[in-house]
Amino acid sequence: RHLDRRLKDHAPAGVARAAAAIRGFYRFLHAEGICREDAATGLLGPKLEKKLPSVLSRAAIARLLDATTGDDLLARRDRALLHVLYATGCRVSEATGLRLTSIVEEHRLLRAFGKGNKERLVPISDQALELVRRYRDEVRPQLRARATRDPGDVLFLSRTGRPLDRVRVWQVVRETCRRADLTVACSPHSLRHSFATHLLAGGADLRSVQEMLGHADVSTTQ
Repeated sequence: RHLDRRLKDHAPAGVARAAAAIRGFYRFLHAEGICREDAATGLLGPKLEKKLPSVLSRAAIARLLDATTGDDLLARRDRALLHVLYATGCRVSEATGLRLTSIVEEHRLLRAFGKGNKERLVPISDQALELVRRYRDEVRPQLRARATRDPGDVLFLSRTGRPLDRVRVWQVVRETCRRADLTVACSPHSLRHSFATHLLAGGADLRSVQEMLGHADVSTTQ
């Protein structure tokens, strides 16, 4: 009855959390011997819909990538970063974790470390590879010179020479999205999802996309 009342004026996610709290409370009472039976056994909350991230069209992706037209250090870094996110489908944590040794130039591959520190090699487009190469050789040394602490061999650096963090990557994507006048909600994960969707639309098989995304279960890719 309590959950029924909450359903009238609360979001399904809130009702589901309330149901989980009730189940946990009655499990505790039963374990302590206060209740002879677990009255909440079988109590389920509302079924929650899984929302997919937005997908940008190829035209929208082109506008986004073209929006970083400046020639200053940060614009060149952001251009390389955005191309990497879309061309490889890397997660934000994987992009910020890239090293100088992550670029396998002779084979046109990028070495990324995903969840569980699992390594995978992802093909990278010629354009993205060239932008990353120029950033590494021409831009990164100048950003590195601004650092008060050694950033190690981290590939993408901030304007002060520190390793680029996840928050700044999100800001770069959103700011570039605004400059490109895109109305669709855009995030680093949108670029990852667009990468996979465009591959499938272009004829790639699901298993190959699964490997490139670093998914342990193909159902996640589906």
